[in-house]
Amino acid sequence: MSSFVVALDVGGTSMKGGLVTSAGEILLTDRRATPREQGPEAVVETIRSFIGDLAARGDGVPAGVGLAVPGLVTADTALYSANIGWRDVPAAAFVPLDVPVMLGHDVRTGGLAESVLGAGRTVSDFLFLPIGTGIAGAMIVNGEPYGGASGWGGEIGHIPVFPDGETCACGQVGCLETYASASAVARRYAARVASLAAPAPSGLPLPARPPNRLRAGLVNGVERFTCDF
Repeated sequence: MSSFVVALDVGGTSMKGGLVTSAGEILLTDRRATPREQGPEAVVETIRSFIGDLAARGDGVPAGVGLAVPGLVTADTALYSANIGWRDVPAAAFVPLDVPVMLGHDVRTGGLAESVLGAGRTVSDFLFLPIGTGIAGAMIVNGEPYGGASGWGGEIGHIPVFPDGETCACGQVGCLETYASASAVARRYAARVASLAAPAPSGLPLPARPPNRLRAGLVNGVERFTCDF
């Protein structure tokens, strides 16, 4: 039996993949852009191609594929992603090989990795909160990811922090990740720089700095979860 698996983390901006042994040794890593602007079908096809290319670089056929994706996900179906746009994609659609495949939520999988291999090894309960194309949190309770009754807990990026604000990709208005995700910060920074560079009509004030929506959202999320650090 093969001693390695293909591991792939799909983000809204890029994909990070590699080959990993059963002992946790990383044999190689690679990354590719996520073509979400081309639509969900293009993203699925890119994932298939990436997994196939990674597997071909290993010694033999991989024992399986571990795939971390954003949005609502079960072990065998990517149900929905606001940032990528897919709905109800079965795990097998992502993999061009006849090997076992397991799907996981990208942030909860990251939180589990921190619990086993990273900064969370010495504590049992913590909140893992990466800021990327979107914003989600992983609640680790007794060393295991906790998704709540639905299995989808931790989606704090869709807490409304600006009720009269911009429309989010999920369809709601004023979501935290529309203002405080990495992609949103970059977009709003570019817009602000452009507005400052343009000559302003005489007598008009400079644009006001927007309120700190990230801080508001974090307080909202953290107050709902007591952790060790």
